Amino acid sequence: MQNIKKIFLLLGDIAFFYLALFFTMVARYDFGTYGKNFSEHFFPFTLVLVFWIGLFATSNLYDLRILKNDLRFFRTFAIADSITIVIAGALFYTLSFGLSPKTNLVLFALFVTVLELAWRSAWNAIAARTTPERVFLIGESKEITDLVAYLEQNPQLGYRIAAWERRGLGQSEWRDLSARIMSEHAQILVVPAFMKGDAHANDAIYTCILNDIQVRDVPSFYEDVMSTTPLAELGTGWFLEELTEPHPWYDTTKRIFDLCFACLVFLMLLPVMLVIGILIRLDSAGPVLYTQTRVGKRGKHFTLVKFRTMHLNAEAHGAQWATTDDPRITRLGKVLRASHLDELPQLLNVIKGDASFVGPRPERPEFVKTLKERIPYYEIRHIVKPGITGWAQINYRYTASAEEAYRKLEYDIFYIRRRGFVFDLIIILKTLKTIFATPR
Repeated sequence: MQNIKKIFLLLGDIAFFYLALFFTMVARYDFGTYGKNFSEHFFPFTLVLVFWIGLFATSNLYDLRILKNDLRFFRTFAIADSITIVIAGALFYTLSFGLSPKTNLVLFALFVTVLELAWRSAWNAIAARTTPERVFLIGESKEITDLVAYLEQNPQLGYRIAAWERRGLGQSEWRDLSARIMSEHAQILVVPAFMKGDAHANDAIYTCILNDIQVRDVPSFYEDVMSTTPLAELGTGWFLEELTEPHPWYDTTKRIFDLCFACLVFLMLLPVMLVIGILIRLDSAGPVLYTQTRVGKRGKHFTLVKFRTMHLNAEAHGAQWATTDDPRITRLGKVLRASHLDELPQLLNVIKGDASFVGPRPERPEFVKTLKERIPYYEIRHIVKPGITGWAQINYRYTASAEEAYRKLEYDIFYIRRRGFVFDLIIILKTLKTIFATPR
């Protein structure tokens, strides 16, 4: 259902984009010639449309969770819309399309902003009021409680809790489950993953399937709604079902992309890195680069390279988490960390093959040892290469405690299970969008 809504939303954006172009041609040219002018403008504006959709996607304007008519949505829309119009102007003035874009761009910007804002506002209002899919939920935990509260606050997602059995079900209740679900007019049954090992539950689930009731376990349903994996709802069996499939073609192709792209970016940014190196030497005593042992794929240790952002002997008393306003960080180090420019030397780790552009953030062996003792399944993040950026990095703040590492692990597991080229591209684009705006 959510994917269908996103596709419909995308098609609507495309339709209103070209409608705005049509109105621009009608307003700008004579009645008999606007059709010809529309054809001439079609390709250049289609190029703009590609950037438009890409920017909307990286701004989360296809994420149903934020599509409500509130201040957050309108602010996000205004920023994305303004940036796209600036990009359109830059494209027309840097590429030779044989057009005079000044007046047309002003008219188009007006039409597309009004039409898109009206369309998006109407869609948000309709989505929140359309008949939702009714969910019959079994089980109780903090994660399930959070899920219920989130669905109640976000009706635009298209789900409504029809019934919630917190205590579980007895033998006779399992037997009558299908009839009860239908009496509640529910279309989806959501059960904790561990219940699928119960014989009575399996019989009831089978009957539900025969009656055309969609059956989901809590982890997968939670993932679809929250874009993270509920670690407390998982068991060893879940990992055996979800994470044992190999990805040889993806892994090989990703390595080729990492190597080629890292070499290209390294050469392009080498002048910038030289300037940063000089500024570091002028700002504080010590080496320009900072090396640190991290844990990579299959638990293998490797040497991570970064620009130094702390004073010398910052860890004279042992390894410790970095904190907000950490006094060990230099003046320039604060800027480098906030802009993520201190990560640039990690391109060498990507070229060497120790890391990838996208993956879980590599941690230090001292922290990994502690986190494995405190967090269940923590080592699962080591079945893929670590990354300079990742799903956890763009969705959660910089880790400064075991509790925060637990939450980031939930995002890491979500990425590992759903990793692929499209997902990697989305993460890279979102990283580029926030790299100079979101401090770690």
